[in-house]
Amino acid sequence: MKNRLIKLVLLLLTLCPVYVTAGEEADTSPEANSEPEYISHSEVTREDYNMMDEFKVSYDECMTETSYNEVANYNDPRHVIDVAMKQCAVKLEELNAWLTEKRFPPHFKRGYITKISNKSVRQVMPEVMFMMSQKQQ
Repeated sequence: MKNRLIKLVLLLLTLCPVYVTAGEEADTSPEANSEPEYISHSEVTREDYNMMDEFKVSYDECMTETSYNEVANYNDPRHVIDVAMKQCAVKLEELNAWLTEKRFPPHFKRGYITKISNKSVRQVMPEVMFMMSQKQQ
Protein backbone atom coordinates (compact mmCIF):
# COMPACT_ATOMS: atom_id res chain seq x y z
CA MET A 1 0.00 0.00 0.00
CA LYS A 2 2.87 2.37 0.85
CA ASN A 3 4.52 1.71 -2.53
CA ARG A 4 1.29 2.52 -4.36
CA LEU A 5 0.90 5.74 -2.41
CA ILE A 6 4.46 6.79 -3.20
CA LYS A 7 3.96 5.99 -6.89
CA LEU A 8 0.73 7.96 -6.93
CA VAL A 9 2.40 10.98 -5.32
CA LEU A 10 5.30 10.82 -7.79
CA LEU A 11 2.90 10.53 -10.70
CA LEU A 12 0.93 13.53 -9.48
CA LEU A 13 4.11 15.55 -9.03
CA THR A 14 5.20 14.82 -12.57
CA LEU A 15 1.78 15.75 -13.91
CA CYS A 16 1.30 18.82 -11.71
CA PRO A 17 4.68 20.07 -10.51
CA VAL A 18 4.73 22.09 -7.33
CA TYR A 19 7.36 24.77 -6.97
CA VAL A 20 8.39 25.88 -3.52
CA THR A 21 10.29 29.12 -3.14
CA ALA A 22 11.83 29.62 0.24
CA GLY A 23 12.70 33.04 1.56
CA GLU A 24 11.35 35.01 -1.41
CA GLU A 25 8.46 37.39 -1.25
CA ALA A 26 5.95 37.03 -4.03
CA ASP A 27 5.35 40.04 -6.24
CA THR A 28 1.74 40.94 -5.57
CA SER A 29 1.61 44.16 -7.55
CA PRO A 30 -1.33 44.28 -9.97
CA GLU A 31 0.94 45.09 -12.93
CA ALA A 32 2.96 41.89 -12.49
CA ASN A 33 -0.02 39.56 -12.37
CA SER A 34 -2.33 41.14 -14.91
CA GLU A 35 -2.40 40.37 -18.60
CA PRO A 36 -1.52 43.16 -21.03
CA GLU A 37 -4.34 45.47 -21.97
CA TYR A 38 -5.79 44.66 -25.38
CA ILE A 39 -7.99 46.86 -27.48
CA SER A 40 -11.70 46.13 -27.19
CA HIS A 41 -14.11 45.84 -30.09
CA SER A 42 -15.67 49.20 -29.23
CA GLU A 43 -12.27 50.93 -29.36
CA VAL A 44 -11.52 49.96 -32.95
CA THR A 45 -11.90 53.00 -35.18
CA ARG A 46 -12.96 53.36 -38.81
CA GLU A 47 -9.32 54.24 -39.64
CA ASP A 48 -8.21 50.92 -38.13
CA TYR A 49 -10.68 49.03 -40.32
CA ASN A 50 -9.52 50.98 -43.37
CA MET A 51 -5.90 50.18 -42.59
CA MET A 52 -6.73 46.49 -42.20
CA ASP A 53 -8.42 46.60 -45.61
CA GLU A 54 -5.34 48.23 -47.13
CA PHE A 55 -3.16 45.42 -45.82
CA LYS A 56 -5.62 42.87 -47.23
CA VAL A 57 -5.67 44.51 -50.67
CA SER A 58 -1.88 44.75 -50.67
CA TYR A 59 -1.57 41.03 -49.86
CA ASP A 60 -4.13 40.07 -52.53
CA GLU A 61 -2.29 42.12 -55.16
CA CYS A 62 1.04 40.58 -54.18
CA MET A 63 -0.40 37.06 -54.39
CA THR A 64 -1.98 37.73 -57.79
CA GLU A 65 1.09 39.33 -59.34
CA THR A 66 3.53 36.78 -57.95
CA SER A 67 1.34 33.87 -59.02
CA TYR A 68 1.04 35.21 -62.57
CA ASN A 69 4.81 35.65 -62.76
CA GLU A 70 5.54 32.13 -61.45
CA VAL A 71 3.14 30.19 -63.70
CA ALA A 72 5.82 29.73 -66.35
CA ASN A 73 8.29 28.25 -63.85
CA TYR A 74 6.18 25.41 -62.42
CA ASN A 75 3.91 22.63 -63.65
CA ASP A 76 1.79 22.32 -60.52
CA PRO A 77 -0.50 25.17 -59.41
CA ARG A 78 0.12 24.27 -55.77
CA HIS A 79 3.82 25.05 -56.22
CA VAL A 80 2.96 28.39 -57.80
CA ILE A 81 0.71 29.31 -54.88
CA ASP A 82 3.30 28.10 -52.37
CA VAL A 83 6.00 30.30 -53.90
CA ALA A 84 3.62 33.27 -53.96
CA MET A 85 2.68 32.75 -50.32
CA LYS A 86 6.32 32.63 -49.30
CA GLN A 87 7.17 35.79 -51.22
CA CYS A 88 4.13 37.68 -49.92
CA ALA A 89 4.55 36.60 -46.29
CA VAL A 90 6.25 39.95 -45.65
CA LYS A 91 2.87 41.66 -46.10
CA LEU A 92 1.31 39.43 -43.44
CA GLU A 93 4.24 40.07 -41.11
CA GLU A 94 3.71 43.82 -41.54
CA LEU A 95 0.02 43.36 -40.76
CA ASN A 96 0.88 41.33 -37.66
CA ALA A 97 3.29 44.02 -36.47
CA TRP A 98 0.66 46.72 -37.02
CA LEU A 99 -2.02 44.72 -35.19
CA THR A 100 0.41 44.15 -32.31
CA GLU A 101 1.20 47.85 -32.18
CA LYS A 102 -2.52 48.64 -32.03
CA ARG A 103 -2.87 46.08 -29.18
CA PHE A 104 -5.24 43.65 -30.88
CA PRO A 105 -5.63 40.36 -28.96
CA PRO A 106 -3.46 37.44 -30.15
CA HIS A 107 -6.44 35.23 -30.99
CA PHE A 108 -7.88 37.97 -33.21
CA LYS A 109 -4.54 38.51 -34.99
CA ARG A 110 -4.10 34.80 -35.74
CA GLY A 111 -7.65 34.42 -36.97
CA TYR A 112 -7.62 37.54 -39.11
CA ILE A 113 -4.28 36.80 -40.74
CA THR A 114 -5.28 33.19 -41.44
CA LYS A 115 -8.58 34.37 -42.92
CA ILE A 116 -6.84 36.83 -45.24
CA SER A 117 -4.30 34.24 -46.37
CA ASN A 118 -6.85 31.50 -47.01
CA LYS A 119 -9.24 33.80 -48.84
CA SER A 120 -6.48 35.08 -51.09
CA VAL A 121 -5.38 31.54 -51.96
CA ARG A 122 -8.96 30.55 -52.77
CA GLN A 123 -9.24 33.54 -55.11
CA VAL A 124 -5.94 33.04 -56.90
CA MET A 125 -5.94 29.24 -57.26
CA PRO A 126 -8.63 28.99 -59.97
CA GLU A 127 -6.95 31.73 -61.98
CA VAL A 128 -3.59 29.98 -61.75
CA MET A 129 -5.15 26.67 -62.77
CA PHE A 130 -6.80 28.34 -65.78
CA MET A 131 -3.53 29.98 -66.83
CA MET A 132 -1.70 26.65 -66.52
CA SER A 133 -4.30 24.91 -68.65
CA GLN A 134 -3.85 27.58 -71.31
CA LYS A 135 -0.07 27.17 -71.10
CA GLN A 136 -0.26 23.44 -71.82
CA GLN A 137 -2.33 23.83 -75.01
